[in-house]
Amino acid sequence: MKKLPIEGNRLEYKETAKHGLPRSIWESVSAFANTAGGKIILGVSEVKKNKEFNVIGVADPNKLKIDFLNLQNDKSTISQAVVGSDDVEVETIEGKEIVVIKVPKVSYKKRPIYIKGNIKKTFYRDHEADRQASDELLRYFLRESDTTTDSELLSGFDLDDLDLVSLQNYKVFLSQQSQEDEYLTKNFSEFLKMIGLMQRNRALKDKKWQLTKAALLLFGKYNSIIEVFPKFFLDFIVKRNSSDVDYLDRIYTSNEAHHPQNIYSFFEQTFQKIQSQLDNKFELDGINRKDNGEVLLAAVREGLVNCLIHADYSAESQIKISLFKDLKVESTQIGFSPWDT
Repeated sequence: MKKLPIEGNRLEYKETAKHGLPRSIWESVSAFANTAGGKIILGVSEVKKNKEFNVIGVADPNKLKIDFLNLQNDKSTISQAVVGSDDVEVETIEGKEIVVIKVPKVSYKKRPIYIKGNIKKTFYRDHEADRQASDELLRYFLRESDTTTDSELLSGFDLDDLDLVSLQNYKVFLSQQSQEDEYLTKNFSEFLKMIGLMQRNRALKDKKWQLTKAALLLFGKYNSIIEVFPKFFLDFIVKRNSSDVDYLDRIYTSNEAHHPQNIYSFFEQTFQKIQSQLDNKFELDGINRKDNGEVLLAAVREGLVNCLIHADYSAESQIKISLFKDLKVESTQIGFSPWDT
């Protein structure tokens, strides 16, 4: 008898109930969909004494498949159908039929996936267990799924609330990347309108142009940012080893001179520091130099951008990035969901 792998973050076994699907199956669907995706296998029992799993099979696999697909379209069962018909398969192990359900990770725009018509019954996967989301995690899901947050307009904020040095640096960067001089010819207001960071407030009678929250986060003065995002703080430290208490260098957002004030200026200073720390070894291909560090640098740059752009700046937590001697870069936001750290 082949020993089955144990349950984990992306694998769940279930016995079928007497009259069909096990009740807890929807908790697992919710958990996998909200976390990293995974497989639910029906027709396997657990021997709790020694943590082993035995194939017992299911009586009518095709009926189970049909019942599952039908029930997931009932919003009183689960908030959204997340599993396609091709993701439910009948397989044979040890001469017994089982049902394998592949649950995909859903887009952050669709989270949370919850059950029984009650958003409080939102689950996430924690190792081999389906756990009900805390109020804090649920708020995180809801904030993250709100795609309008960055484009929200700010009343009472204007160009005086922006760090124009950061904005000018970005204009130059964008012009160089796109080979378009048009960006440089625009004044700051025109430039912000062009890239969508200043928009008309059509709810107002005069349809006044206003800054978006994204504009403030990207290019704002630190004191102006914390009026809207009180917990805004970005921190980068360089250590010899991850266990060291002392650090070799540090960059953090502040209203003090020479400190970055916003996301873009923090990115500029931090990425320059990371570049100086990476060992860019090279080799010769004939007479041509091949830089081995370029791929790593590109990956680190992408990770840094994703960390900063996709962070939840309305959360109680703050961004901290650490660079260790072994060149491992880690980013955390305390309070993030388990799969985002």
